Amino acid sequence: MRLVLKVPPDASILSSTLYEGIAYLLSVAGGEVRPDYIELPDDAFVRAFRSVADESGGGLEKYLEIATTGKNDKNSINAILNSLGIKAQNFWPKKRRGEEASKVSYGRLIATIAELAVSRPEALARSGEINVSVWFKGKEVVIGLGKPLLTLALFKSCDRYGSLRVWEFTSISEQVGQRLSLDVALICLLGLYSSYVRRVGNSNYFLFLDPSEVAEALSTSIISGDDASKILREKMNARNAGKEVIAEFPEATVIPSAILARIALSLRLARALDERNIEVLRLRLVRVDEEGNIYKVYGDTPVEARRQPYVKGDLGRSLSEHVSGSSPLMHCVRLFARKSQSQGAARIRLCEENDHVLKAIDALYRFTALMDPAALAEYVRHLRDAADALEALLRSGGDGGAAGRMRTYRRWVAGLDRAVGELIK
Repeated sequence: MRLVLKVPPDASILSSTLYEGIAYLLSVAGGEVRPDYIELPDDAFVRAFRSVADESGGGLEKYLEIATTGKNDKNSINAILNSLGIKAQNFWPKKRRGEEASKVSYGRLIATIAELAVSRPEALARSGEINVSVWFKGKEVVIGLGKPLLTLALFKSCDRYGSLRVWEFTSISEQVGQRLSLDVALICLLGLYSSYVRRVGNSNYFLFLDPSEVAEALSTSIISGDDASKILREKMNARNAGKEVIAEFPEATVIPSAILARIALSLRLARALDERNIEVLRLRLVRVDEEGNIYKVYGDTPVEARRQPYVKGDLGRSLSEHVSGSSPLMHCVRLFARKSQSQGAARIRLCEENDHVLKAIDALYRFTALMDPAALAEYVRHLRDAADALEALLRSGGDGGAAGRMRTYRRWVAGLDRAVGELIK
């Protein structure tokens, strides 16, 4: 199977899932990268979707909860199923009155294709060329060759202001449609699975390898002869440590600076990079919200993970404690997240020091992830202010855990003063 890739990497959802899917294909099935194409085994899709089945252990539908939208998605999904020889009427869940549901999770779709890879692998075998290029057909952008041509709102809606813009055409006032070939859609579905972290409320979080990481691995393979499959496998395995950091404390995603500080301070992620001899790994944390029958990107944040973190030694260990799931900072973040997302928000009381905590986390993010040394002093000041606010509360007779949090903040401030003093020496 020959994959001709002519879509340049960019920050759009389509490009991100496409390059992530190609990385997943190569990492699982192996292949040889040539200057003009990638040579993959004819059963590359079979191996990749079997790997999905093995990794998910049958729980993919509950894990990958992001849903398809209405009629247009349903028509395209039926076209995918029919092309693969799967009876569409057996795929859609039935409502109470026996009607077919109009939406399903992408997890259900991918799990169904993964089952096909086991039961009837010949349906996913490919021996010809998959041309991943951009074509203009009337007032539509088509990615890939062959029929059926599919339109999936997850990629189309999110990509409205991506690389394939309306100003590629003669009139910027015209709406542009977007369609994918079957094989391009299969690659993007693999990328969707590989990058997905979890759902929080109505938001879906993805941690992508930056498409430039994939393009760099392909270029390195061409120039030096290194095995692109091995390079990408190592990068994806290291990235997965970052996915674990996010998944184990989902409430932190409500405050991007909190989750990014946790990633920057993650000793687990640093170890994963060190074990694989990767100095820097460029990632992107993307939040996609469902709004009716469309999707919108509400967050797209670059993340740079380092083998040797900017903050290390005693200072790094101290700050890692500050963002652990049991710390008072993260306790306040958890309450803030619940109040932000809950319909019964009025019954949820924020920490008395909430404003100081949010400012402290922002400063910690700037120090650990953006390498701003002045932000450390700002972080210490906000911790002091949080402790002072709790002390004032205690004097007025309040408690509710305030005393324990106040003592922790005081201890942290004293510890940071010592750690910074050691650094200055």
